[in-house]
Order: sequence, then structure tokens, then C-alpha cells
Amino acid sequence: MKPEREIYKRENWPAGPWDAEGPEDRIEWRHKGVPCLMVRNLMGAWCGYAAVGPDHPWHGKDYSHEDVNVDVHGGLTFADKCQEGGKICHVAQPGEPDPVWWFGFDTAHSGDRVPGMAALEKEMYEKAKAAWPCGAETAAMTPTEISTTFAARLSSLPISYSPTRRSQREDAGSV
Repeated sequence: MKPEREIYKRENWPAGPWDAEGPEDRIEWRHKGVPCLMVRNLMGAWCGYAAVGPDHPWHGKDYSHEDVNVDVHGGLTFADKCQEGGKICHVAQPGEPDPVWWFGFDTAHSGDRVPGMAALEKEMYEKAKAAWPCGAETAAMTPTEISTTFAARLSSLPISYSPTRRSQREDAGSV
């Protein structure tokens, strides 16, 4: 399997709606005086952020705090100060408060199209396809021989597989 960072690089993403976007992975703007960011995470999913100043009642609070009530896609998943030198920070413009407290959400939830995940799925599909015994090779094999061959091939992949896991759960009575 490719090293983690190789899989998630833009050039390894399969074709998708992201092809029509520009190469930017960070966009900054202001909305009604509020600093806002869109940042791609390691998987290529867009994450959205808005900042509140020190005078705001949510400043310094966790995104799960009962006072923080925001309705965004998948719910809030981030709250923190500027990450100096990181992607989730900004240069305060004249008249803007500094330091600010960022709240954010991501678009990497079930059903979302995440380019890095699509690349990983493609990579795993290719590995599984190479490991799966099929065609003329298995035509004369019994189901047990096919299962044994498949288990042996899976064990050579960089994933965890244990053909006895289910029987161990059955013995424990937790099926």
C-alpha cells in the first residue's frame, strides 16, 4: 500500500467534483466582519471555520458546550485558538479582534464525498481484487480450498484479518 501521505495527495484522488475546483486548499474571507476559513484536511474534505472575538460569550468554550448552539452540516467538530503557523489562523485586519476563537465543522461524515477516502477505497479495492482467488485458478477448488487460499492472500495484505475471530466471539457468547 502507498504511504499515507501518498494516498491522500491530490494527484492520487480519483475523478470527482473536486476536479472542477482550483488547487487551493485554504480559502479565507470575512462575512459581516467575521473571519471565516475553508481548509482541506488530510483526506481532502473541506472544513469550515468561523472566529469569535474575546468579547463573544462563546470565546474559549468547547464546541460541545451547552451554550454553543450552531446548526451546521454534521455538527461542530472543532473549537480552539489560532494555530500559529497552521492553517486555522489568520492575520487580524485593522479593527478586528485578536486573538480569536475558531469554531469549525468538517464534511467527512457518512455519505459525504471525500477525495482522500475515495483514493484509499480505490487502493484497498485493487489490493483485495489482487488477493481474491477467482476465475480459472479456482474453478477446480473446493470451497474450503478457496477460503484457505483467500485467507493466506489476505494475511499478506497490510490489514488485520483473523479467520478465527468469529468463533472466538461465539465461544464468549457475544455473537
